[in-house]
Amino acid sequence: MSRALWMVGVLGCFGCSKSIVFLDNVGEDVSGAPQWFDMGKAPKEDVVRSPYVLGAQTRLRVWARSGYNNLDAWSLESSDPEVVSVGERVDTSDDDSEFMEWALTAEGVGEAEIRAVDSRGEVADTVTLTVASPDSIRLVPTGASRVGRSDIEVSDPVVVASGSVTVEFYEGEERLWGGLDNSAIVVTDAEVDPENPAPSLYGLTAPVYHESVSRNDFTISYVDGATDTAAAEGTVSASLYTLEGEPVFELSAPLSVSPGAEGVIADVELLVSDEGSAVKRQVMGVYPHATTESGEIVLGATVSWQADDLEIGDGTTGQTDFLEYNYDESEELEILATWPGGSTSTTIHGENPRAVVSSAACQTGPGVGGLMALSSAVTLLIRRRRR
Repeated sequence: MSRALWMVGVLGCFGCSKSIVFLDNVGEDVSGAPQWFDMGKAPKEDVVRSPYVLGAQTRLRVWARSGYNNLDAWSLESSDPEVVSVGERVDTSDDDSEFMEWALTAEGVGEAEIRAVDSRGEVADTVTLTVASPDSIRLVPTGASRVGRSDIEVSDPVVVASGSVTVEFYEGEERLWGGLDNSAIVVTDAEVDPENPAPSLYGLTAPVYHESVSRNDFTISYVDGATDTAAAEGTVSASLYTLEGEPVFELSAPLSVSPGAEGVIADVELLVSDEGSAVKRQVMGVYPHATTESGEIVLGATVSWQADDLEIGDGTTGQTDFLEYNYDESEELEILATWPGGSTSTTIHGENPRAVVSSAACQTGPGVGGLMALSSAVTLLIRRRRR
């Protein structure tokens, strides 16, 4: 069984002695653990994604479901701080008193047992976390990543206005979870001939580290007036170094970007989060995966949304590149997506559909504290190519 699956510890029936739940904040897709932070209740099982990518900074929430008190005196310990270190306790005084939260850092390759120690100094429960070093990165449209479709890789996308890409880490074919703190970001724009300078036809945002969901992504955009006669190509690189400057890993993936107008979209497939193991109220998503006539991925494609013939807007344009909803098996909705030149539909089970932007972190929370014995860099190196 792949280690990338959620590690699940069944709590058992009411009245049983086990009543501690572990949750981390790693959740690039909308069905990840962070949403439990905002749902106001604990799940019935641990929701921890492992293995972590080496260098990841995460948060671990320990939820005492019943029968425990004096939580302020609890602590969190690691069996091997050189693999996973426990940082400062996060202040949750304004939230529910039934949980505690700590910052974690994936310091080295291996396994570490994380122990929740109660006010009497006894171990109340444990969870094992694994850390691995990646040997490759994949560039995935952020919306596709959020619905769990990491198989849709970006290498030569066509960009309509602006599109978001998530950097995912892998060891072989196995996904490593979490993102790297962007403590060292370098963005190099297009090479410009000094004797014949020309304005850049595209823009790049520095990679963004979303602390609330431990995710790295960046945005590519084209200014008005760009045509398919200009393109940008280069590489996206992710690197991790020791404080002494020694490389821990240096990885890259190719990227060749072309601008396009709305009319370039030939087909849209609605990708939906897997509802098979969802629970009521869980946040799910729908992503409009757009392609050109020749099959190239279109980034930044937006659609108009309707649910059972009712229009869904985002409060501004009415068109977005993502739809969120809350799962409910008893509620069936037909979702219609319309774009210039076509429309498509799918059926979901849920309520409260809302049009959002895929690159926005769907959960919020306090930042990860503590110091890290590693430095990280996600670097974009782009040069212009003329066709």
